[in-house]
This record gives sequence, structure tokens and C-alpha cells, in this order.
Amino acid sequence: MLRRQFWGHGYATEGARTALNFAFTVLKIPHVISLIYPDNAPSIRVAHRLGERLEGTLEVAEIPGVRLEVYGIHREAWVKS
Repeated sequence: MLRRQFWGHGYATEGARTALNFAFTVLKIPHVISLIYPDNAPSIRVAHRLGERLEGTLEVAEIPGVRLEVYGIHREAWVKS
């Protein structure tokens, strides 16, 4: 999470790109997901920018009525980007 004063400077994209690179190249994780509130358009744009695609939705069991969108990317797709 970033303080509002740092929004719009590319920090979220840079941090997420670094995290994906670490997950795929160091940890060798085959698939990474991002859980995003449906009304969080900036985070959805970051996910798309990194090659993630909407894979579905889920309801948070511990918080009835809270729904999140699942964005994801496979290692093979990351290597090609």
C-alpha cells in the first residue's frame, strides 16, 4: 500500500513487477495472483500493465459480502512479456 501522495508515480507498478520477477525467477512459482477490490481501478490497471488477466471472483469467507477479483499470470506469460 502506498500513501496517497505517492500515487500516480509508477511505484506500485515497479514494486509489483519486482515481486513478480522474484516469484517467477527465484522462487520458481508457476502462477501468481493478485486479489483486487472490483472498484479499485488503479490496481486493476497495474495488473493489466503487468500482463495479469481477470481469472474470476471470490467471496471472502471471513467477511460476508466482500467480493474480490482474482487477476493472475503464469510464469510462461511473464517470460514472454
